[in-house]
Amino acid sequence: MVKNGSGKLTKKHPLGLKINPPIFWISSIIIIGSMIIEIVCDQTIAHVFSYLRLWVCEYTGWFFVLVVNVILFYIIYLFFSRYGKLKLGGRESKPEFNFFEWFSMIFCAGIGIGLVFFGTAEPLFHYINPPPMGVTAKSVEAANLAMALTFFHWGLHGWALYCLVGLGLGFFAFSKKLPLTVSSVFYPIIGKKIYGPMGKAIDIFACVATLFGLATSLAMAVSQINGGVNYILGTPITPTVQIALVIIITACVIISVIGGVYSGIKRLSIITIVLAFFLMAFVFITGPTAFILNAIPQNLGNYFNRFWEISLFTETFAGSHWQNSWTIFYWAWWITWAPFAGMFIARISKGRTIKEFIFGVLLAPTLLAFLWFTVFGTSALYMEMFLDAGLSRVMDKEISTVIFTFFQNLRLSGITSITGIILAALFFITSSNSATLVLSIMTAGGKTNPPNAQRIFWASIQGLVAIALMLHGGLECLQSATLVAGLPLTVILLAMLFSLKKGLREEYGQQPLG
Repeated sequence: MVKNGSGKLTKKHPLGLKINPPIFWISSIIIIGSMIIEIVCDQTIAHVFSYLRLWVCEYTGWFFVLVVNVILFYIIYLFFSRYGKLKLGGRESKPEFNFFEWFSMIFCAGIGIGLVFFGTAEPLFHYINPPPMGVTAKSVEAANLAMALTFFHWGLHGWALYCLVGLGLGFFAFSKKLPLTVSSVFYPIIGKKIYGPMGKAIDIFACVATLFGLATSLAMAVSQINGGVNYILGTPITPTVQIALVIIITACVIISVIGGVYSGIKRLSIITIVLAFFLMAFVFITGPTAFILNAIPQNLGNYFNRFWEISLFTETFAGSHWQNSWTIFYWAWWITWAPFAGMFIARISKGRTIKEFIFGVLLAPTLLAFLWFTVFGTSALYMEMFLDAGLSRVMDKEISTVIFTFFQNLRLSGITSITGIILAALFFITSSNSATLVLSIMTAGGKTNPPNAQRIFWASIQGLVAIALMLHGGLECLQSATLVAGLPLTVILLAMLFSLKKGLREEYGQQPLG
């Protein structure tokens, strides 16, 4: 047995694992047991989660909307408050990474594969099928609303969730010297009970939600990548091809995560960001450049002009389900990613002030996402509105191939299409790297440098769960389960906000912050 930073005992396993036994074993048993039950009773489980998903969307959508907005405005308050001068880790602590390295890891960990595939598809979808907000489909107003909604789904609100978890974990782990686990954030509320059954239950739930969320994302990513490769090269869309892709991606994750934060994750994140900038610059130069430049201020203006309307929209009088399929689903997905993304961001943010942290986690990623969607989304709308490029017809068949039809309308379409697939894979690998490291940290009792054997274990489990989902048709079921898990996690995030507020006030309320 060895002691971790909090004095808690962590067991050293014969295979080289260094585990907190209750969290490691109970999480593993729940994950493996859930997959066995899903495979054996797939239809029954699918019906149960489908019903729960409908119930959550129908009766608690308002709760998601309110909580996400409350979290965003609390983070904005912290940015301008006197707490903004506080350093995570104390006055003498120094950042481990320069700003570009730090930002690259944050963005790649938090954004995932969706940036590539939805960069053109989402604005186009909202243009053709606008929400019930009094806008005519395929109109100029629909185009303006489409860009505002895309900014909304990928912007401030989502990144604020990562900000809250990252700030809470960074403050309590580095400034209060507690373990780097989700339960530590609740120390001001439950005290030393974070070391007991209540704290363990929180960490186990965070582990299970993280693993299933990532496995679902991997299965979806592989499906989208397979669709892209099929579109470009004619490679068949079969389980065999998709399993091969899972194995390749999992192997890349293992190689990278073994390298650790410094050699593996940092370098891969920088490569991914640089490649994304090159692809975005190419589209900007070869696409409708003047149209894009004109769209930058207009898109921002539309977003802020409609900010309150779309932020608090619940389609109460519409009698439709657009909100459930889009905004509520997005918030649930961001929320299920928040524990791992926030913990990883906390892990790499020691030495940053709270104001620096919020700038790097909330504002900078939002600005890059806005720029990406302006370049790709505005160009796609231009092609649809003025060139009849056929993007909408492709979207009706398979939304993941819209980006490749988009590239066909630019120069060097073969090179850009292959670059798009590589970039999508890299975005997912970097996200998976971060999640694998976080799972290893959580199941090691908060140790920030868990052994490689532990990292390999969780990366492999993620790949195996994804393969099981694809072979037994359980992807839709797990998507529903992930959304359902977003509801209790939303309650946890709200409690986390009050706990962080209390912790900051108790620790620094009577002390000078300069």
